[in-house]
Amino acid sequence: MMKKQSILLVIALICVLLGGTIFYYNNIRIPGILQAKEAAVRKEVDERAMPKRTTAVVIGEEGIPKYTVMTDELIASHIKMVEIPEKYIASGAVFDIDLIKGKISKEDLRYGEQIVLDSVSADTKWFEDDERLKEYPVSGIVAGTLQAGNIIDLIVNYDNGTYDTIVPKVKVQKLIEKEDTEEKKQHIIILAVNEEQYGDLEMAKKLGDFETRIYLDEGQPKSVKTFDRALAMQRLNLRKQDITVNNE
Repeated sequence: MMKKQSILLVIALICVLLGGTIFYYNNIRIPGILQAKEAAVRKEVDERAMPKRTTAVVIGEEGIPKYTVMTDELIASHIKMVEIPEKYIASGAVFDIDLIKGKISKEDLRYGEQIVLDSVSADTKWFEDDERLKEYPVSGIVAGTLQAGNIIDLIVNYDNGTYDTIVPKVKVQKLIEKEDTEEKKQHIIILAVNEEQYGDLEMAKKLGDFETRIYLDEGQPKSVKTFDRALAMQRLNLRKQDITVNNE
């Protein structure tokens, strides 16, 4: 009798264990695995469920030209911190807007593009402490491709087959287009120039028209300045003499 009771007890224990195991797998283990698998799949296929980080993105439709200074005004109007799934974040993306303030774009940044640290220069300015902004009309803007942020040579064309480079490798701070009285576009560029460059430009504008040459890359060597103020003075004196003779 005792032997039968022991067997029944063992069988009951086995049934309890089997029932507990089945309950555990059906109600805890298997649902947990399914939920984990579902979450993993959702992260792969559902962007809403993917982990995200806030990244700097260009929102200005015209983009940001190469060699543009990242001022507070430009950042406010052209850049926004946007949540992007980590899977799609570019390598070296900017997660803190302060990292690019005052820096200079090394390439054209297009609308919707993530800004990466390699796209901005470590330099914080393209001007010296003694330079000031001044506007100059130009007749040549490289078939309309010149834009703010370009690095240029400013040259004077004497309209006799000769020219001089006045200010080599300078950044265009701003480009302005105006309609003149003949309904033609007049192009004005704003540059940062020092006292010597200002004097050269004031003299050169009496001798010819200003034109521009655009550098293809920031790393290109600086052109040689060929404008000589003494020679320019001789040209001016000769021109004055010619005018006097013609008037007589």
